[in-house]
Amino acid sequence: MAKGHDEVVFLLPGFLGFDKLNDFQYFVDRAGATLRTALWARTGIDVPVIPLATLPTASLGQRQQFLQRRIGKYLGDDLLRGCRKVHLVGHSTGGVDAWLLLCGKPLATGQARREAAAFSGSWGAFAGIADRIGSVVAISAPFYGAAITRSPALQLIGDFPEGLWQNRRGFQVLGQGLAALGRHACLRNTGPFDLAINALIDTRATGKMAQDVLGDRRLVDDLLPERMAETMHQAPFPRDRTVTCFASVAPRPRMPGHHHRCRESLYRVCYDEIRRAGEQGFATQVLRNLERLNGETGEIPGVIGDPMETPGPLAITDNDGIVNTGAMIPAKGGVLAAVVHGDHADVIGHYDRDRDDRHPMGHKVKADTGLLDSGSGFEDDAFFQLYRAVADVIRPGPGATVASSPAKRGAPRPR
Repeated sequence: MAKGHDEVVFLLPGFLGFDKLNDFQYFVDRAGATLRTALWARTGIDVPVIPLATLPTASLGQRQQFLQRRIGKYLGDDLLRGCRKVHLVGHSTGGVDAWLLLCGKPLATGQARREAAAFSGSWGAFAGIADRIGSVVAISAPFYGAAITRSPALQLIGDFPEGLWQNRRGFQVLGQGLAALGRHACLRNTGPFDLAINALIDTRATGKMAQDVLGDRRLVDDLLPERMAETMHQAPFPRDRTVTCFASVAPRPRMPGHHHRCRESLYRVCYDEIRRAGEQGFATQVLRNLERLNGETGEIPGVIGDPMETPGPLAITDNDGIVNTGAMIPAKGGVLAAVVHGDHADVIGHYDRDRDDRHPMGHKVKADTGLLDSGSGFEDDAFFQLYRAVADVIRPGPGATVASSPAKRGAPRPR
């Protein structure tokens, strides 16, 4: 039997948990291809990069169990059987999922967990896989929660449609967000427009996703700042392990009428909800993280993107449109790699960019206008720099499968 790969990278998605919904990809094909190319360029080693899916809005404990099974199943495949090292790259809640897979014990689920974080039992068959985790990278991960979970719109999850009568504010915010997406789609004809079209292509899959999301609010509750503070405090995290973090931040919305931003863009709606939620429930570690991010501790973090768009110093309510920036570095094992000046969707490939070809009349044609449209100025150079930095963290080592020459195998290239 031909020898398989010695190392593998798994991409872990965030909230909603899908790697692909209809034809809409979470990480987009460019993220995996760019990372694989960067790994090849750094080492000449062919490392598979595999996007995973998990449960949409189930609890962190249930997502953990599901990911254990998925990773174990992949490693049982002939091409990965005998794989000696596993690397995890998680975006948003996926970064928290990856961090939890390094802990000494798994999260308890169901009644055993109750209202606070609880770790119990053992890893069982997954223990051997956990020992093979070579690196963990977290991008825009809410280790200490996200203030947006307090938004009345997210509080509708698990309480729909009955909650509409008691939570009219939530219905209003949800409507504003959907209207902003629709308006943006009509103006630009891509990005959110593609998302809507893909949702209509397969109504069965879309309906199943909507049913799962609207009927389960456990993940929203788990990501409340006070709940995540408890989880991070109780976590039995090994002293010798680290998680490399990329903390993202987008510009504070400017006055309406600025040419970069729509008056009621989805980004503005989300940002306003985070500001409205304030600082309630966040652990003191968030303030320490902000000191690091602002360079007050003497540590000078790397920078990816255009910092001129984001004025400092950063405060607790500064965010990337979804997660508070100060919440993105865990006290246990957290290593700050860089501050990324981009929004929550920019960092996985959904940012404002042009296609290589041109309109017959000479106009630029948009390939993707982004989902949040924050005006961060995040472009191709920043995207490639980010995933080169991720590849540097992974550093596939000696003994991994060395690919044959690009002339024979074909080196993967970003699309």
